[in-house]
Amino acid sequence: MKKILLVFILFAFAKANVFAQLPDLPTSATFYQPTSMATGSYVIAMDNTNQSTGGFFNEKAYGLLVYLLNNNVKLKWVIQPGKAKDGIDFTVNATLFQPTVGGAASFNFKAGPFVIFAGDTTGVAALIVAYNSLSTTGTKVNVYKTNAVVTVDVRYDYFINGVVWKPKAAVLDDGGNGDIHAAYFVLAGIAFGANGTLTLNNGKLSGTATAATNWSIETTPNFITHCYTFASEPHNATPTTAVLDGIATFVNGGGNFLAQCEAVRAYENAKRFQATNANAALPVFEKGAGGEVLATVGVVTSAASFPEPDLSFTQFEGGFDMNYAGSLRNWRLTAGSSFTGNGHNEINGSNGTLGNVPAAYGASVTKVASIPVANLGGMVFYLSQHLFSDNTADVEVINGFRMYMNAFMTPTNPQGSLVSTTIFHCSASGSENTVTVSSSSGPTAAYPLKFIYYKDNSPSGFGPEDTRKDSITFATAGLPAVTLHSGLFAGFYILGVRIIPNTGCLQPVSRIQLCSTLPMTLMSFTATRNSSMVNLKWTTSSEQNNSGFNIERILGNGNWETIGFVASLAPAGNSNDALTYTYVDPNNFKGISQYRLRQVDFDNHSKISEIRIVRGQDQKGSGVLVYPNPSQGIVNVVFEDNSNSIRDVSLNDMIGRTIKQWKGISTNNIQIDNLTPGMYSLRVVNRDTGEQTVEKIVVNKR
Repeated sequence: MKKILLVFILFAFAKANVFAQLPDLPTSATFYQPTSMATGSYVIAMDNTNQSTGGFFNEKAYGLLVYLLNNNVKLKWVIQPGKAKDGIDFTVNATLFQPTVGGAASFNFKAGPFVIFAGDTTGVAALIVAYNSLSTTGTKVNVYKTNAVVTVDVRYDYFINGVVWKPKAAVLDDGGNGDIHAAYFVLAGIAFGANGTLTLNNGKLSGTATAATNWSIETTPNFITHCYTFASEPHNATPTTAVLDGIATFVNGGGNFLAQCEAVRAYENAKRFQATNANAALPVFEKGAGGEVLATVGVVTSAASFPEPDLSFTQFEGGFDMNYAGSLRNWRLTAGSSFTGNGHNEINGSNGTLGNVPAAYGASVTKVASIPVANLGGMVFYLSQHLFSDNTADVEVINGFRMYMNAFMTPTNPQGSLVSTTIFHCSASGSENTVTVSSSSGPTAAYPLKFIYYKDNSPSGFGPEDTRKDSITFATAGLPAVTLHSGLFAGFYILGVRIIPNTGCLQPVSRIQLCSTLPMTLMSFTATRNSSMVNLKWTTSSEQNNSGFNIERILGNGNWETIGFVASLAPAGNSNDALTYTYVDPNNFKGISQYRLRQVDFDNHSKISEIRIVRGQDQKGSGVLVYPNPSQGIVNVVFEDNSNSIRDVSLNDMIGRTIKQWKGISTNNIQIDNLTPGMYSLRVVNRDTGEQTVEKIVVNKR
C-alpha cells in the first residue's frame, strides 16, 4: 500500500480565537459580539463618575483588574463599537456593592468598563474585599452588581485558549528612566509580589524594589524567559541596538510595546513600526539630523481630538493635554510619510502658528505586519510626554496615565513570544501510522519541549478522552527528527501532536491533521443537491492497488446502504496524477441524506471516507447544518460549503457562557455530545472570509 505524506508546518504560536478577540484596529468594529449579560454580573466601572475618588478617576481600579486576573477571574473588557468620545458603553439597573452598598439605580457605564459575567462570579466578591483592604478608604474601588439582563459588546475576553491571560510588563531602563513607568504601576496599585518597599512622592518612585509579579525593570530585552506580554520604554532618545532589535523581535512574535516621549522618535526612526518615509531628506521642523519619520511640532493650539474613541488605547473620559510635559510633547509625520496599513492616530491636534502643516499627534498605534489581523498581539503604541503621575488632580494628566495602563491591559497571544516550529508528517502504511516531529528553532525558555502524539477522539480538542500514543521531549532546538508511532486506525481520523513548552507562560498548543489509511490520497469530496438529484464529486491525487469506490448513503435515521460503484480511473489501479470522479444519485428525500465513499482494494481491503451531508429537497439553510435538532444530548454539525476553510466554533448557553469551543477546525463536521437539556447558541466563524453563522440548538430531556 502506498504511503500518504501530509506535511504540516506547526507554529507553536497559538492563534487567538476569532470570537470575542479582536485586533486593536479601527477596521475591526464590525466584528464585535453583542452578548447577553445576566442579572448578577459584576461591573468594574472605568468612568469618572462611577469610579471616582476625590472627584477624579480612581487609578486603583487597574490594580483590582490585575489582581483579579492573577487569581484566574474571567474578566471581559466591554467597549461599545462606533461610540463617540465619552459615549456610553451600556446602561443597566445596578447596585453598588463594594466597597459599600448603595441603592439600585440606572447607571451609564463609560470609558470601557470591565465585567464579570454572573456565571463566573463565584468567590470573586471575597477577592474584591481583599484587594480593597489594601487601600485607604478614599481609594477603594467601586464594583457594581447588575439587577437586570443587558446586552454588552465584549471587546476582549481574557479567557483565551483555555487559560486566563495575565499581563506582565518589562519596564526598560537602558536610558536610566525606568522609574517613570514603574511609578505608574505603583500609582495603579499593581505592586503585588514586590521584593521591597515602593512609595510615590510627588510623582517620584522611591524604595528598593525593581520587580513585582506583573512588572519588572529591565536593562536588556530579556522578554521571553520572564514571560512578558508588554514592554515599555520611557523617555530615552538613544536606546541600545540590542534593545531596539529585542523589541522588534518581541512585537513580531506577538508581544505589545509602548514608547513614550523621546523614545517615540528613537524607535520609529530606527524600526519604522508605524510610518513609511517617502522623503527621507526633509529637515523641516525636525529635531536633529534629517531622515526622520516623526518630527517635533511645538505648541498645539487646538483641543485634542480622538478619531478612534472605541479602541482600547483611548478608553478614558475627558481630554488630553498635548502640551503637558516632556521633550516630545507631540509630533507629526514628515512630508511624504504616512501611516502603514495597520497604523492610525489616536489623538491629534494642530498648531495654528505653523501654517499649513500636517496634524500634530499625541498618540498613535499600529499592528505589525507579521501578526495576522485576526490574532492578538503585535501592537506598537506611541504616547507623547511623560510624568503623568506628577499631578493626579488633573484629569488630563490622569488620562495620560490611563493610556499607558490601557496599552498594558490590551491582551496578547497567551503564547507570549514562542516562535519555535515543528514539522508534522502524517503518514500511513499497512501496519501503522507515524508522525515525524522535530524542533528547528525556538526560544531557550521553551525547552525542554515535549511532544505527545495522539488520536483526537470526540469531543474535538486535546483531552483525557483521546488515545495517547508515543511522546518525545527535546532538550534543545535543532535535534534530529524523531518518528512517533501510533498503530493503525481504519478510515479517516484526526491525529494530533500536543506541544508542551517548559515555561508556564508559553501555554501548550495542539496541532492536528486529518489522516487516512486509504490506499489513495483523497484531495476533495463534495455532495451538492441539484433539485431532485445529488451530485457527488471527488478527486484523488494518487492511487495504488485501487479497485474503485462503493457509494454509500443514509436517508434520515436509516442505515448505510450501497447505492452504486465507481471503478478506479487509474491504469491497473495505480496513478500519481489527479483523477476526478462524479456520481449522480436520484434523491428527492425531504430530510437529511448522508454520503460516504468506501474505497476498495483489489485484495478486498476497504477504507471509509469522511461523511458528506445534504439537506432535503426544497430545504434551505445557512451553510451550517445541525441535526438532530431538537436532540437528546448529541448533535452533529456539518459545514455545507465543503471547502477547505478553517473555522472557529463556540457553543454558548442562553446567558452567554461559553460551554465548548473548537479552534482551527478544518474538517467538514464535528459532533457535540453530553449536552444537558436546554437551549444553546452555536456560532461558526470562517477565518478565511470572516463570515459568521449562528444556529440555535434545543436539547430535550434525555
